[in-house]
Amino acid sequence: MPPDAARKQAFALIATYDRPGAHPDEQHIVRLAKTWLSIMKARQSVQGIVNRIMDEFAHTDTTAYGCGWDNLVKQFTAWAVTHEWLEPDGSVPAKKTARR
Repeated sequence: MPPDAARKQAFALIATYDRPGAHPDEQHIVRLAKTWLSIMKARQSVQGIVNRIMDEFAHTDTTAYGCGWDNLVKQFTAWAVTHEWLEPDGSVPAKKTARR
């Protein structure tokens, strides 16, 4: 995913879900989208942050969440794969495991 497209996706999620009275699942989406934006600009290794976000994706009960969560997972994962923080299957590349 090109950097401009990734930024647009993250900003779109924030614009959609960041509002007064947002439900906790929407606040969760906004928090992760804001974290994603912050690591797009980072110059140092962000592998640990990517790993933490992927862990949240895997271990959050999203039964009450809507399509925003699915969109965030899809777009963030595509960005992380493009920038080689993740393999296409979502796993951490062997060369980056040691930098956690």
